[in-house]
Amino acid sequence: MNRRIFALALAVYFAVALPVLAEGVVPVKGKEEPKVPGVSVDQEKASNQRVQEVVTAKNGLLKLNQNPTVNPPTLLQVSPLTTQTYFYYYPSGQLSQKLEIRYDASGNFAGRWESRYARDGKLTAETEHDANWRMRFHKRYVYDASGRIEKETQFFYSVFGQVEKKVEVSYSYGDLGSLVFKEEWSYSQRGSLSGKVESLSVSGNWVEKKELFYDSWGRLERGATWFYQAAVTRRVDTDKKGEETKVTVLDKSGKVLQEFDNSYLEKRSNLSLWFSKSQTAAPSGLIASYPDDKSFIYHEGIRQDWAKIYADTQAYTYDQALVGIAMLKEGNFQGAKKIFDFYHAEWQKEKANFSGFWTVYNVDPASHWKRYEWRKGMGENAWLALFALHYRTLAQDMGERKRALDLAAAIGKWLVTLPHHEGAIAMSPPNPGGNPDYGTIYSTENNLDAYALFKALTAQPLNGKDKQLFTSELASLKSWLKTKAYDPQSGLFRTGGKVNPATKKMEWDPTKSLDVNSWAVSAIGTAALKDDFGISVDGWMSRTGKTFAVQNDGGFGGSIFEAKGFDFSDAVNAAKIGRAGIKWVEGTNQMISAYKQLSSFYAWTDRAKSAYYLALAEYFTSRNPENAVPANGALGHLYADQSGAQIYANNGYWKTAPGQAAASVAWVYFALRKVNPFDPFWRWF
Repeated sequence: MNRRIFALALAVYFAVALPVLAEGVVPVKGKEEPKVPGVSVDQEKASNQRVQEVVTAKNGLLKLNQNPTVNPPTLLQVSPLTTQTYFYYYPSGQLSQKLEIRYDASGNFAGRWESRYARDGKLTAETEHDANWRMRFHKRYVYDASGRIEKETQFFYSVFGQVEKKVEVSYSYGDLGSLVFKEEWSYSQRGSLSGKVESLSVSGNWVEKKELFYDSWGRLERGATWFYQAAVTRRVDTDKKGEETKVTVLDKSGKVLQEFDNSYLEKRSNLSLWFSKSQTAAPSGLIASYPDDKSFIYHEGIRQDWAKIYADTQAYTYDQALVGIAMLKEGNFQGAKKIFDFYHAEWQKEKANFSGFWTVYNVDPASHWKRYEWRKGMGENAWLALFALHYRTLAQDMGERKRALDLAAAIGKWLVTLPHHEGAIAMSPPNPGGNPDYGTIYSTENNLDAYALFKALTAQPLNGKDKQLFTSELASLKSWLKTKAYDPQSGLFRTGGKVNPATKKMEWDPTKSLDVNSWAVSAIGTAALKDDFGISVDGWMSRTGKTFAVQNDGGFGGSIFEAKGFDFSDAVNAAKIGRAGIKWVEGTNQMISAYKQLSSFYAWTDRAKSAYYLALAEYFTSRNPENAVPANGALGHLYADQSGAQIYANNGYWKTAPGQAAASVAWVYFALRKVNPFDPFWRWF
């Protein structure tokens, strides 16, 4: 049998019989054929039992008789036949399949290309076979509810039928812009993974490309990621563990402008060494919050040397809680125990009438009276309780576990005694003579802390009365955060407000704050924000980025992938002070943590969004070395990229501290290790 006739017979079988049997597809007479390159012509079989639309072409175009007296046009030349295309339709008349049979110059069968369509007209699959009927290429399409392409999957096959390359392209549309995420897998002849390339496009601009290289057994060897910016390209090299080994900044010609080696890149080892070295320097077991700040104030205004209180001796309770959690996560139980034992001993001193912990202590046990503040804050105490619950999770000794739970519960009960308003808790006990009176001020940041604490306490083995108390507080806080703290008009969480003693109504602070938004993901959870709070998470995070992201020149707004980090507040606040935007290192790493959690949330439902949030996290991580302080194997991080700058327009006393900050190092560690410090049950995101 002539090879051409045999090939044509097989093509007709696969193109006509199988589709009809499988899908009930019937080619329909009179249907206008789809537009194809060149001029097309219909031919009807003599039997008239089935209409088969055939297009013949030489070099991709039909050779037709253009004599206008000839109707219909007839073929002048069809030999040698190079392409023969068949169109098939659903009973409704909608195109269901297009099959293109290809021939070589000698008229021998050279392969086939098949396209399949859904009943709504959307292309669903494409397949290519070679001259030996071996599949060489296959592509599938998936669409979202709006009819837009959601995913493309492509397979490239070797002559032996093995997958040589797989390409998957995911699309996402909405508040984040049009996202395109492309993944390419390459395989060796033995079938093991040899390489992978990931690329992300945002609103038509490619912003990130990542290459991963594998050994002959399919094990990761190294990686390299490029972030494309207007003026420079950032390259991040990683090892087989995925840890950074070098960050390089290049201009458009490829010239190296800046390079950070291992000593500037965060690792578990160098961050944990910073904690342990800092603790060794303090006899109390507490860690100086700002070890490089050599400024001082005078105790009660007494201008004598003995009355000087130095900033580098101050250990803020919030910072001690963060460092304690980080130590526990790193396995330094003894270091965390020193911090826990200090606060437990302070609690025991007034256990019968506990009234909370001070906002700050001195690292020197003999000088605990030398403090920058004499206030007992709700937020700081909530954090200390969260640390105690983390400590309980890790402690092996039942006595230690009980001590930790008792302390956390005692703090929770103290929070309940503080002034309340519409479900929220005030920052401190009432102090009518104070200026300000923190008993009338309600901080969203502090109430997020309390929300996380009560959520954790309700899951602990407490007695029925305590559990009921904390459950009630949790419900009230949730209602306040949902209906009061979140501002649907701005699409952001409010900083907080003050209750007017005359009207008993909340007067909201118009100042915008980063941390109430960066913390909400960790404290409340992405699913709860989306489902329980009814917040469009992507829109909210997009607004957070646009509001607080700071460019290299200190300006606000612009491309998020060009920003150097995040400010404490927004452009309005900075303009009132008369300063440029600041990179707040702690807050920037809170955002990195939030981005990683969002990436995990979308990992199985929206690959493009997941890749987008991960790319943001990795981009801002690549800029952490700019604010790193390496020293003898340890790695600290600055408080901010500007020191001595006023932070908020309504508070002239609060300025950025010089040098390193314990909270910065802790949040760099949390973001690196995917630790949620609000969750004491050791669930990783």
